[in-house]
Amino acid sequence: MTDTATHRADLLKQAQKAMQAGKFDDAARLADQILSVEPSDQDALYMAAVAARYSGKFDTAQSHLATLKQATPEFGRAFQEEGHLLKAMNKPEAAIAAFGLAVRYNPALVASFDAQATLLKSLGRRAEAEQAAAQSARLKSLPRELLAVTNHIHEGRIFRAEEIARAYLLKHPKDVEGMRLLADIGSRLGVHEDADFLLETAIELAPDNLQLRIDHIQVLRKRQKFAAAQEQAKALLDRDTDSPVFQSLFAIESMQAGDYEAALAMFDRVLEKLPRDPATLTSRGHALKTYGKSDEAVASYKAAIAADPQHGDAWYALANLKTYTFDDAEIAAMQTAQSSNNLSLMARVHIAFALGKAFEDRKDFSSAFENYNQGNALKRQQTRYTTE
Repeated sequence: MTDTATHRADLLKQAQKAMQAGKFDDAARLADQILSVEPSDQDALYMAAVAARYSGKFDTAQSHLATLKQATPEFGRAFQEEGHLLKAMNKPEAAIAAFGLAVRYNPALVASFDAQATLLKSLGRRAEAEQAAAQSARLKSLPRELLAVTNHIHEGRIFRAEEIARAYLLKHPKDVEGMRLLADIGSRLGVHEDADFLLETAIELAPDNLQLRIDHIQVLRKRQKFAAAQEQAKALLDRDTDSPVFQSLFAIESMQAGDYEAALAMFDRVLEKLPRDPATLTSRGHALKTYGKSDEAVASYKAAIAADPQHGDAWYALANLKTYTFDDAEIAAMQTAQSSNNLSLMARVHIAFALGKAFEDRKDFSSAFENYNQGNALKRQQTRYTTE
C-alpha cells in the first residue's frame, strides 16, 4: 500500500471513530481532507454526507450525495443515505422512492426495507408496507454469511463475495441460496457453465424455488441455449399463465429463440396489464425491429421513452436503427435525463452513446466525441471489479 493509500485509510478509520463517538463535525473534517485530494472518493463522500445529515447540514449532505451518485451510479448505500436524509427533511414520499432505488441496486440493505415499511405504514399504504417488511424479514432470516455475499456482490466486491460463498458452501453444501449466489457470481464473471451446473443442482434440491428457475433461464440464455431457455420459461408460464413476470420471461426467451410471433403476442399480453412498462415496450421494439417492422419498432421505443424519459435502453435502441435521426427536442430530453443523479450505470452508458450518435449525425464531432468518451469510461467502470 502506498503512503497516500495508507494516509487515506487512516483518515477513514479516524472519521469512522469520530462518527461512532458522535463527533460529526470532526468526521466531516477528516472526510474533507480526503476529498481535497480526490473529490470523487466514494467512501469519503458517503462519510461526509452522513456526518452532514447528523449535524443538520442538509444542503451539504445533498451536495455530497449528488456528487457520490454521479461518481458511482449504482451505489445502493448512497440512495439509502438519501432516503434517511429525505426522511429527516420530512419528505416521506421522496424518501420512500430513494429507499426503493437503494434496494434495487443493493437488495441486501435491510435498513432500507425497514425504513420503507415504517414510512409506508405511516402513510396508510399497508399492503406495500407489508411487502417491504416481508423482504426485511427474509433478509434477516438469511445466514449472515449469505447476507454479506449479497452485499459484496452489489457493491462490486465480486471476488470477496466468491470467497465467502465458497467457504460457506464447504460447511453447508446443500444450501440452495448459497448455491444460487455462487452461480450469480460465476455468471457475472463469465463462468456460465459452472453457474448452469450449480443452478441445475440447486433446482433438484428445491424444485419449487422459482428464483432458482428464473436465474437458470438467464444463464441458459447467456450460454446461447435459447431453445432450452424458452422451454424452461414455458414451464414457468404454465405454472401461472396470468403472471406478467412469467409472460415477460417467456416473451424474451421466445424472441431469443427466433419465435417472434410468440414473443410479440406475449409482450402484448403483458402490456394489457402494464401498458406503460418501459422495459416491455423496449423489448417489444427489439422484437419488431428484428422481425422487420422498423416503423412499429420506432413507435414502441418512443412509447417506452414517453413512459420513462430516463430509460436509456430505448434511446440507445433508436440510435442503433442507423436510419433514425434525433430531433432537437429528443436531444434536449436526453441531455435532461443525463443530468439526473438517479440514472443507473447502463442508462448513463446508453444515453451517452445515443447522444454521441445524435451529434455525429449533425457533424458536431466535438460533442459526439465527448459523449462517446463518457459512455466508454462508464462502460469500463461497469466491468471493473475489486478484490477488497
